[in-house]
Amino acid sequence: MRQPSKAIRETLTLIGTTVVRTVDLAEQSHYLHKHLHYFESVDTVMFIVPLSNRLFSNQPTEAEVS
Repeated sequence: MRQPSKAIRETLTLIGTTVVRTVDLAEQSHYLHKHLHYFESVDTVMFIVPLSNRLFSNQPTEAEVS
C-alpha cells in the first residue's frame, strides 16, 4: 500500500524516442494552483488512482455513504 507523502515526485522515462514526464502530486490536491507550472506545456493528463484499497474491502466509500 502506498504511504502518504507531502512531496512532489517527478520522474522522466524514455519510451522509444519519447520522453514521458510523470509528476506525482500525491497529497497536494489542496495546493494545485501552486503547481500549475508543471502543466504549462502538457499534451496529455492521466489520472491514476489505486484500486487496491477497494478490491478486497467491504467498507463503503465516503461517496457511497453520503
